[in-house]
Amino acid sequence: MQSVGTTAASDTIRLRGARVKPRAVVWAGAGVGAGNIAGIDLVSGLLEPAQTNRFFVAPWLRFGAALLWMNRYKKRVAFDRI
Repeated sequence: MQSVGTTAASDTIRLRGARVKPRAVVWAGAGVGAGNIAGIDLVSGLLEPAQTNRFFVAPWLRFGAALLWMNRYKKRVAFDRI
C-alpha cells in the first residue's frame, strides 16, 4: 500500500513540473535513514506496538496540518505549469 501512494506522489510531482531542490532531497534522505535506524533499533524495542504507531504517525499528522495551513494561500506557487 505504501509503495502505491509513494509512486503516485512521485508521478504527480514529476508530471506537474514541481520544483524539487536537490539539497532538500539529500537532507530529507539523511533524516529518513537516521530515523529508520533509530526507530528500528531504539524506539520499537521500548514501546508497545500501539505506542510505536502513534510515535511515527504524529509527525505525518503535523506535516499534513502544516500543508493544509500553507494551501490556504491561493497565490502560493507550488509548481510550474507545463
